Parts: sequence; structure tokens; C-alpha cells
Amino acid sequence: MPKHSPPVPPFAAKPPSQAPPSAGLGPSPLVPTGAALLEEDIHNPLRRLGFFFALAFVFVRFTTLHEVLTVKLGFNPYLLYWVGGPAILLLILTGGLQRSWYWTPVRFWLLYLAWMYAAIPTSTWRSDSLRLVFTYSRTEMVVLFLVAGLVLTWQECWRTLRWLALAAFVLVLLGHFFSEELSPEDPRLQLVAGTMSNSNDYAALMVIVLPFLVLFVIAPRVPGIFRLVAGLAFIYGLYLILATGSRGALIALIVTALYALLRLPLAAKMGGFALLAVLSLLLWSFLPERITTRLRTIRATDENVDMTAAESASARVYLLKQSLRFTFERPLFGVGPGQFANFEGTSARQEGERGSWHDTHNAYTQVSSEAGIPAFIFYVGAIFSTGRLLSRVYKRARSQPPTLENRRIAAACLCVMLSFVGFATSVLFLSLAYRFYLPALSGLAIAMARATDHLWSTPPPAS
Repeated sequence: MPKHSPPVPPFAAKPPSQAPPSAGLGPSPLVPTGAALLEEDIHNPLRRLGFFFALAFVFVRFTTLHEVLTVKLGFNPYLLYWVGGPAILLLILTGGLQRSWYWTPVRFWLLYLAWMYAAIPTSTWRSDSLRLVFTYSRTEMVVLFLVAGLVLTWQECWRTLRWLALAAFVLVLLGHFFSEELSPEDPRLQLVAGTMSNSNDYAALMVIVLPFLVLFVIAPRVPGIFRLVAGLAFIYGLYLILATGSRGALIALIVTALYALLRLPLAAKMGGFALLAVLSLLLWSFLPERITTRLRTIRATDENVDMTAAESASARVYLLKQSLRFTFERPLFGVGPGQFANFEGTSARQEGERGSWHDTHNAYTQVSSEAGIPAFIFYVGAIFSTGRLLSRVYKRARSQPPTLENRRIAAACLCVMLSFVGFATSVLFLSLAYRFYLPALSGLAIAMARATDHLWSTPPPAS
């Protein structure tokens, strides 16, 4: 009788017999021509020093630690300048820019940035648009190149993921120790300071970082104490997201969970579904009644809903319609980067209406209405090309022999995909088109694709 092969663990790679014949041989379809790694780049001491500065920069940006320290110390310690300046300088000196722009997501992001500059001359407030776009290119878009240009090997990718998990842990602590309720009548949680202190923004930030904690729960060969701490921090992080009362974040969590179940093997699907059901019921039971009422609000006309939530839903529908209107009225360059709120308020006043004077609360229509349909195409193109790259690396990792590194790569790809899907969903309800989070994840996807290609194409050392 033929023996049955043992089942493949949830995050193990597929058996070698299922790997494509050319795996590890010849050029990879994932890596564009000219982007392959050179040994002198890997061992360049200046590049390695730049990697550590870039790692510190990314950690500070994700944790908003520089903003918290400024508030608590009473002065700005300029933490970003101390780590960001050397990182950018070493990126340029060691050829990090040249290593980056071969990749399709980078080219989409650069086209997006170039079109925003092109939209400045027709902006309704040119000086303000110029300031916004220049700041975006200097402080936000640069994260794409720092990660894509300085993170080269798989060991460096793994170290970056560990620091992102630590950033998630710090954000959970900030949500516990440096948060407050909006008011006695509105118990939604928000941070006391920072650019992401708003309830919805903090929830979106948590959506993007929590999957990095999941990685160190499911990855092989993680010490038990780290696995336990990561799991507890992840559960408490989910509670903090729900405590913000952000309905957009709740939808993002649901979409992310469905995506995870879709990607997991059958056995892991069953266990994952049961775990999510138990966690959902447990966390929901601890939330204040006004929060659960708000989260249940789907339409402004529902009965027995929180009136504040209903008014918020109506306002967002109005802003969405206005952003679509301005998109088709000014399809080429929009009303100007960062100018939707001013243009909407002024237009409403001219039409005898009160106006909202708020941003779009939708990153996609924020781009299309402020910078035009071409900018929207480049923005969405960057997102889809990054998702496609991550998916291809994940599938290739699953086709490799089930070594420790390959199993870690598969788990890492899955968690980065969850982070990317969650945040790309949450910005459907937030005006975060000019922040660094999506470019940073694109840079991480590029680094992982290049590093794993180098790992799989290099013959193992002779025993």
C-alpha cells in the first residue's frame, strides 16, 4: 500500500516535488533587469550603516515617538533629523536610489509624485499646494527609497519585520497610557497628541501594524515568551481599534480577516475562523454600549442609532459626492493638492450653502479631486503592483523546500499582505493619501522580493 504523505503545516513551504523545475536557477521573473543584488552592495559598510539608520527612522515614524516626546518633554528633540539625515545621505552615497527605481511600484509612486507637482500651477492655492507636495516628497515618499534601497538581504528583512512588530507593541502601549476619551458623552478613544491622534487615524495606524505582531505568533522558531507577548499585544490592539469607534477600521478588519482566511490552507482556515469568532465575541462584550451602537451604524436613517454617528455618516456621504463632482469637473489636475476643503467650502458659499470645509475622508477621491484622474491611476497602480509583487513572492515561497527560512518567508509575506490590504481598505474612509505608510509597505515588498530572489538563486554552501 502506498504511504500517504504527511500534511503540510499552515505556513510551511510546499514539498520540493511541487517546486517548479527552474526554482532557484536563472533570473527570477520577480526581479527586474538591473535590480539584482551584488555582493559588494551587501557587504558595503556604509550601506550597512545606512540600513541601521533607516531602520531607526522607520521605527520612529511608525510609532510617532518623535511627536510624543515633543509633547512630553516640552521641546522638539528633532529625533527624525538625527536618524533620517544620515540615512538619506548614505542611501544616496551607496547607490540606493539606483537599486530602487527599476521596480514597477517605485515608478508608479514617482509618476504619482510628478503629477502632483504638475497640478500645482492650476491649484486654487498654489503656494499651499507647493508646500504640501514638497513636504510629502521630503518626509513621506523618501521612506519608500530608504526601505527599498537599503534593506537588501533576507536577514535584514527579518530584522526590519522585528522592529515593525516592536513598533506595533509601542503603539499598543501608547494607546493604553497616552489615550483619552473624546468627551464624557462620547467615549471614543484617541491619543493625547500627534498627527495620528484622531480616533480614526489611530485605528488605521493600528490596522497597518498589528499584522506584524501576528507574524511573531505564527512564524516558526520564535521563543515562547515572545510569541505570548505578541499574541496578547495583538488581542489588546484589536480592542483599542474597536474602542476608537472607527467604522472604517472595523470594515478594514473584516476585509483583512476574510483575505487571511482566503489565503490560508484549509486546516488553518477552520482554526482561524473559530479563533476570530471567539475573539470578536469576547472583545465586543468589553466595549461600552455607545461604542457598539456606533459601530453598528451602517446608514444614517437606521433607528436607534447614535445621532453623532448618523451625522458623521451623512457628512461623509456629502463629501464623497462633492469629491466625485470635482473629479469630473477638473479631471486633469483637480483643484490642487491639499485644496479640497477650501475649494468645497468656497464653492458651497458661492452656491448659497453652508459648506463642510473638511477633507474628503477618502484617500482615493482625495487624490482624484485634488490632483486629477491621472494621479488617481498612478496611486492605484502603485497599490496593485505592490499587492501583485507580494502575492508572487508568497506563492514562490510556498513552492520552495520547507526549510526554516522559507517557512518564515511565507509567513512574513502573508502578514505584510494583511497589513497592506487592511490599510488600503481603511483609507477608503480617511484622507491619508499624502502619508508614508503605503509607500513604506511598497518598499518592504520590494526588499523582500529582491532578498528572497538572491536567497533562492544562491547555491547553498557545500557541506
